[in-house]
Amino acid sequence: MEKHSRKAPQIQSVVRAGEILEAFTGFKELGLAEIARLLDLNKSTTFGLVNTLAALGYLEQVQPSKKYRLGLRLLELGNLVQRRLDVREEARRNMVAFSEKYNALMHLAIHSNGYAVYIDKVEVDAPITMYSQIGRRAPMYCTAVGKAMLAFLPEEYVEEVIARGLEPHTANTIVDREALWNELRQIRSTQIAMDRQELEEGLTCVATPIFDRTGKVCAAMSISFPYGKIRGVNLEALEKDLRNNGREISIRIGFKSTGETEL
Repeated sequence: MEKHSRKAPQIQSVVRAGEILEAFTGFKELGLAEIARLLDLNKSTTFGLVNTLAALGYLEQVQPSKKYRLGLRLLELGNLVQRRLDVREEARRNMVAFSEKYNALMHLAIHSNGYAVYIDKVEVDAPITMYSQIGRRAPMYCTAVGKAMLAFLPEEYVEEVIARGLEPHTANTIVDREALWNELRQIRSTQIAMDRQELEEGLTCVATPIFDRTGKVCAAMSISFPYGKIRGVNLEALEKDLRNNGREISIRIGFKSTGETEL
């Protein structure tokens, strides 16, 4: 009995069309002869493929040179991908599952002008009074989400936050520059940040950073517990679980490790 290959069959004309589009990676415009030469295709095949791509809006002809450039249809499709890669949309299902698993409050935050800004939250039945509301800003130096992002932002950014003043919100708030830097270095190593009643008395939060397709930190996700409850949590397992969820979200929004930020 003949064995069938598990590899999905490829339609050669579609492959060649894709190769034509990719050929423009290094060129603003290309003529038919240039495309044929780059891809080692005959001119009649190239003409048919380019004509079809132009008719569909993936290429457009430039006058008076008669050369071709990438079309606006690709931009439209790129915008669809960009919307899919929205961190809030991609993080939501992880946050819901994590909240249900630990019966705890979840937050998603981004950074803006030296502050953490909450953009999503998943609440639980257990009452937890918190500072956070979607859209509200919070100091970066004394919140888990803030420190998770701050650890991966440029040194100048961190120094600007420090220059504004490390105002104490509780007796546990870090107000010393060197102490903050030491903690940020540790967070950079572990990708786990903690707020030990530093913004609000009686509340402990654990956070992990999320990285975008450029490798830059773009958000952080946290889980919050009343201080007494976290004592009964296996913190090592929770941190590993949280870090793995942050990794999953980062990858889904396009992150690829560059070596500097290993996940």
